[in-house]
Amino acid sequence: MSTQLHQRLEKVREDIAAACARAGRSPEEVEILAVTKTHPIETLLEAVGEGLYELGENRVQEALPKIEALPPGVHVHLIGRLQSNKVNKAVGRFASIESVDHLDLLERIARRAAAIEVVQPIWIEVDIAEEPQKAGCPKEQTAELWERARQESSLEIVGLMGMVRLSDDEAQARRRFATLRRLAEGLRRRDGSPARLSMGMSRDYVWAIEEGSHQVRLGSVLFGPRRPR
Repeated sequence: MSTQLHQRLEKVREDIAAACARAGRSPEEVEILAVTKTHPIETLLEAVGEGLYELGENRVQEALPKIEALPPGVHVHLIGRLQSNKVNKAVGRFASIESVDHLDLLERIARRAAAIEVVQPIWIEVDIAEEPQKAGCPKEQTAELWERARQESSLEIVGLMGMVRLSDDEAQARRRFATLRRLAEGLRRRDGSPARLSMGMSRDYVWAIEEGSHQVRLGSVLFGPRRPR
């Protein structure tokens, strides 16, 4: 077991507790999604040994062998963009698909899930960064895509996911997180669904928690700099 990972995780948990205290929330409301993309299976097993059972991977082809090697009770979520030609391989294998951002992809996932008789959890990714290279559905289309997902019996819609810009300062990042929070609040009022929030990464997770995030996606703050491919 990595002493370094243990120490980093303890610091993250302290940060989460402090952020929740400032926001008047319980730390139990916040889930750590350990982003293990590019890391070998040994790193994933170290994370599991530290009690991190929710893991995030970016690429289907990289993640599937890892899923096979992990013990029962560990959940791997797909957080990277899902290409249409990888839908059949992804559906039913990931605990959730967090990057659903357009209707065609949603319908492909729903059809595949129905065909293999599973219910696939998904998140709607929303473009709050407003950068051309970033994925995510436009904010004004969120409710429509959400409602379409709710109509599919083969899908379980979990919440909204979003990322801010690398260049955002604290004030700007908080404004973008607050935008996603307000969208989720609107969905909750509209249909009573939980509409959880996945926002916040290693550089900004404290701000995201204070703005209402339920899941933070943490890589380098836990595992150090990303390994080159």
